[in-house]
Amino acid sequence: MQTGNFHLTYCTNVHPTESWEETFLALRDNLLPLKERVSPDNDFGVGLRLSNQASIEILEKNNLQIFQTFLHENGLYVFTLNGFPYGNFHKTRVKEKVYSPDWATSERYEYTLRLIKILAELLPDGMEGGISTLPLSYRFWFDEKKELEAFYEKAVEQLCLLVAEMAEIYEKTGKQLHLDLEPEPDCLLQESSDVIDFFVNRLIPSAPSEVLIKQHIQVCYDVCHFAVRNEKPWDVFQTFQENGIQVGKVQISSALKAAIPTNKKERKELHERLQAFVDPVYLHQTIIVGADGKKMAYRDLPDFLNELQEVKGEELRVHFHLPIFFEKKGEILTTQNEIIEVLQCLKENALSPALEIETYTWDVLPDVLKEDLISSLEREINWLKRKI
Repeated sequence: MQTGNFHLTYCTNVHPTESWEETFLALRDNLLPLKERVSPDNDFGVGLRLSNQASIEILEKNNLQIFQTFLHENGLYVFTLNGFPYGNFHKTRVKEKVYSPDWATSERYEYTLRLIKILAELLPDGMEGGISTLPLSYRFWFDEKKELEAFYEKAVEQLCLLVAEMAEIYEKTGKQLHLDLEPEPDCLLQESSDVIDFFVNRLIPSAPSEVLIKQHIQVCYDVCHFAVRNEKPWDVFQTFQENGIQVGKVQISSALKAAIPTNKKERKELHERLQAFVDPVYLHQTIIVGADGKKMAYRDLPDFLNELQEVKGEELRVHFHLPIFFEKKGEILTTQNEIIEVLQCLKENALSPALEIETYTWDVLPDVLKEDLISSLEREINWLKRKI
């Protein structure tokens, strides 16, 4: 839906689907009642997540045309796709597999090319559309510099090929599409400095046109991810602007945070509270921030919990997407305030018109935080509309 200068939606990766049939049924059963609650009289935007399998099947027979008719008849429109998770994203061990296949593989290239073609068909005239994608690869998969350099060479080659595809679509149809790299802790792109280095030292020097690169390769700013790395929104957006890097989409999400007590008894109590957020499905990268601002990183929450009694630091932040309407829930704190800061940045600088709520963790939330899904999505959307 359009709220002020923003197009606002939620990411449909919250629904556990793999095939196109499963995806379509989940959209029908969830989008329609949600739209009736939050946008009964106006068109409602869709943050569409298609798995690799669904991206193949929607292009078969007349599935895409049927879906277009469904959107039109129900006052729905697609302006952004989530092309980050390639395969199954729920109820199975995802963890670091979410970064596979990475950007040096033909599978990632072909999947993303299909998403570009799909969005070019679905995107309404006069709008720009973005496809969020993984931050290149998982940094712990590379032991040797030579291996990493070979990866970058292939990833850049494939990204440049997709830029040419999107530039051709723009020339033929006038539809502006961009691929939005989404920095995340422990990936090759995890902080703003990594993004700048990749653009300036790798992507732009290898491309025939810097203008086309910056037009069609942008950034997906996930608020949770940057909050976990303790990067301040104003600083990040200013750095991107200074380097001519555009923000194609902002994913509105909130991380878990907690103060680290000094005595063992309180640390034991903190351990018990955090244990409720350990799950076998997703990675929950954890960052400890000290009084001097220095950071210590753990690959997953259990790794931190194993060292909690001895760790030095003042605050921890965990990559666990919590409902954005919670500032805190009992003893559980969130980085909700950073969402407020991001919205203020967007209002003052018009950095991106696309806002996508991305709380995909409903299935693994502690029971005390769980509510009916559609009611929870309604609460998130209405909270965000009020803040806008």
